[in-house]
Amino acid sequence: MKYSNFILPSYLVNTPYDLYNRKKKSIFLPTKLNKNDCADELTIEDNGLTMFYNVQGHHSWYIAAAVRADYPLPVEAGLFYFEVYIVNQGLEGLIGIGLSEPNVNLNGQPGWNERSYGYHGDDGLKFISDGNRGYDYGPLYTTDDTIGCCVNFFNNTCFYTKNGIHLGVAFDDISGGELYPTFGMRNPKAYIEVNFGQNPFVFDIDHYAKRIFQDAEKKKEWAKLSELYI
Repeated sequence: MKYSNFILPSYLVNTPYDLYNRKKKSIFLPTKLNKNDCADELTIEDNGLTMFYNVQGHHSWYIAAAVRADYPLPVEAGLFYFEVYIVNQGLEGLIGIGLSEPNVNLNGQPGWNERSYGYHGDDGLKFISDGNRGYDYGPLYTTDDTIGCCVNFFNNTCFYTKNGIHLGVAFDDISGGELYPTFGMRNPKAYIEVNFGQNPFVFDIDHYAKRIFQDAEKKKEWAKLSELYI
């Protein structure tokens, strides 16, 4: 089922979000990296899904840089999942994957600045709005790994996956304004590819989402999620 900006990921087919979009104006999903919401140190390729760190000079290779996706996570979908394939970790593996609100400074990894969240590959730490304080979370990730990120709006939690394995809840206080998938780097040769559903996911999000949506239906949580479903 093709909407205005995307082919709907399989885990959202026939959900209240899907049924609403068939009848009403579409609620857009994140589909690609936004060249107009991107730090200068990053280059987004023409497909809008691959990106690399373009600074090579030794004097400035450590500059952290981030980019947001083109649309925020749709609360109305109940949950949203995306994955990142690490084509090349770069010289130090300094890659961050997470979320941020619009207008959050892009000169930093996700999770470093206020109103942002991130899980970083070089140390396995998670960060919440503070670059000076990371918390133990998951394993390191590197070249040829696939990292997934899922936000559950029914309980305002976020978890990550690594190569199809659920790593547990990273954040249990996802709330506030619009949140965009956000990706950061700060090392030469780093290169990633983002998957918003245009390709099959490594993690079995269909199975996970089915269970979450069935539970939400049973508890009548869709109506609490959005007035669109009342």
